[in-house]
Amino acid sequence: SDNVEADNKTTIGYETQIKDYLKANIEGIAGNRGHGFNGGLAWDVNPSTQLYSRYETDLDSTSGKSHTMTFGGNWKMTDKTQIYSERQFINRSTERSTADVYGVKYKPSQSEAWDISYSVEEARNNSIVQKHTSLTTRDVGSIAYSYKGKSAEGFHRLEYRREKGNDDLRQLVTTNRVNTVERDGWSLLGQLDYAHTSGSGSDLANYQEFAFGFAYRPVRNDRFNLFGKVT
Repeated sequence: SDNVEADNKTTIGYETQIKDYLKANIEGIAGNRGHGFNGGLAWDVNPSTQLYSRYETDLDSTSGKSHTMTFGGNWKMTDKTQIYSERQFINRSTERSTADVYGVKYKPSQSEAWDISYSVEEARNNSIVQKHTSLTTRDVGSIAYSYKGKSAEGFHRLEYRREKGNDDLRQLVTTNRVNTVERDGWSLLGQLDYAHTSGSGSDLANYQEFAFGFAYRPVRNDRFNLFGKVT
């Protein structure tokens, strides 16, 4: 459409291991909607502790160009349990906000085929819009399963979100993926995403997407590849 702004972007980045315990990365972005950069540092304090910081520029936000600074850490308590914490400072053209996120990930299975994890997050978002301050709290709980076998791979994630502020929203989100490992040149994939939002407020959007696809790569002819996908 003539009313849609072009969104062509060029990105160049660099990542380096400064020390055995210190890693850095940086990206430069330039496009029709502006320019910016992303960068981060990760410090392995010891085998079970990592501290990190990130700076990110979002040129595609519907509320305008945004800048996010994040400070966080991961702590591996046991082979199965990991806790994490983050503080984010977000600056947009229309608002400024801070958010605190913390949670725990637990993997009860060390099986090579199965990977099961649970996570809990709580965020407090203070937004300042036109000198008016609003507080939004968000609680998120999720459970995820993944399987990787010789003939098939699959992933399922179920997430529940509760947000309180100017609006009171509850959202249920599920993400599902399955695909077969290539056999006789054929592989199949399936995808199902669904989100349902309820509560009081104007943003009660629901979303669903289903996709099915295939790929054919003949073993005897590596120059021929056939792909198809329906969404």
